[in-house]
Amino acid sequence: MSRASTRNSVRRFRLLLAFAMAVVFALGFGVAGCSSDGSDEGADEIAAPVQADYYGQWVVSSIESDGGGSGITNQEELESQKELGNDTVFTFNEDGSATLTLYGSDFEATWDYADSGESTVEVLGETFDMDVSGNTLTLTKDDTVFNCKRYGAAAPTISDERTSLADVKGYVGDRQSPELRPGWNESDGKRIYVNEDGSLPDGWMDVDGAKYCFVHGAPRTGLFLDGDYYYFTNEEGAMQTGWQDIDMDRYYFDQESGQALIGWQQLDGAWYAFDEQGRMHTQWYRISESEEYYMGDDGKMCTGWVDIEGSSYYFDANGKLQKDTWIGNNYVNESGQWVEGIKPLPDSGTVFVGGSGISSATVEGSTDRNALVKFKDGSGNEVAVFFVGKGETVTVSMPGGYYYMYVAYGGDQWYGEDSEYPFGDETTFSKDDEGADFSNYTWQYTLYTVSNGNLHMDSIGADEF
Repeated sequence: MSRASTRNSVRRFRLLLAFAMAVVFALGFGVAGCSSDGSDEGADEIAAPVQADYYGQWVVSSIESDGGGSGITNQEELESQKELGNDTVFTFNEDGSATLTLYGSDFEATWDYADSGESTVEVLGETFDMDVSGNTLTLTKDDTVFNCKRYGAAAPTISDERTSLADVKGYVGDRQSPELRPGWNESDGKRIYVNEDGSLPDGWMDVDGAKYCFVHGAPRTGLFLDGDYYYFTNEEGAMQTGWQDIDMDRYYFDQESGQALIGWQQLDGAWYAFDEQGRMHTQWYRISESEEYYMGDDGKMCTGWVDIEGSSYYFDANGKLQKDTWIGNNYVNESGQWVEGIKPLPDSGTVFVGGSGISSATVEGSTDRNALVKFKDGSGNEVAVFFVGKGETVTVSMPGGYYYMYVAYGGDQWYGEDSEYPFGDETTFSKDDEGADFSNYTWQYTLYTVSNGNLHMDSIGADEF
């Protein structure tokens, strides 16, 4: 039977009832406790809810479950989110759309209204049966029941720590509370701001020249995440900007937006680095093995030579640590530390001691090793000393006489020709056993192994070299 036909039946019943009462009255019988004014209060009380009864926002106040039902959220998570200022809210709009606000995000819902009162809402893959009665809405799925109350319903107290301030939204607007008035209010130790129209503000708002972030009228305090950025407010909730020291960390909050700066930032001519939460980096800041920086205790990026825990490091003009390279005549190793004593490799052919005379010596170097070559006479006096780079060939002038060739081999570390180990700890030494007469001949030497070679050399110690 349709709603229209039901109402017509009710009207016919009322007419018959009025006629019967008139007959009884005419016969002199009284009808105690009944009204003859034709009011229809009883019909309104038994009518099924209409679509407009669902309109508005409904806050989930509690969740009952016997182990089955919804996997969307539960009572423990509901309370945890409330402490973070996130209420779980269903919204039903006049255009038939619906949303679920969960964990601070909105999810689209499908609302199926039925005249019979058997309405449902589907969200996040789950379908709930709906039952509305005045300011109370229950959503049921299997063994789980979401108990909801409408914003603006009766007056809950905010003294209970587990009661969200969202519970009083709209109640103040109806001017039903003698305690909360437009402007700042104090209630059970909580600070609440009420708009002129009686509503509770949400989000950022300017009040008396300061910026506040409200959650249903309560200003957020301390360090908190709002959207993609962190903000900081004082004990009263007023937004703070500039440099702030918070729990052993240092932050910088933008002067205009109040957002904590992240990444690389230039402030007052100095560069600083902040992590994704806005915390300032100090000391080593390593992005990767090839990109390392050092920030002072004040957070400023360092450049040039810096002494760190007993070692010297060099950072270029962009603050990047230099590794395995030469800074002028100073060498920094693969860790970026300056190595004392290491000098730049000399150019191939550099002569440290050179004679002049009637002949020459030509030395072809090894392809994988550098070499320091010496020629000495029988008394150990140095006649010629020169450097032969990898794969290079060097010719030097020689005075007449009989000389022996000495060779020190090594890699790319160079401590100088006067060092006991010119190529560092990996230096090896050899000596030509036979010697050569440069009085009437010029000689050519090849330092790497060749087939049928006639250069015979034996290993010697550093002291003999």
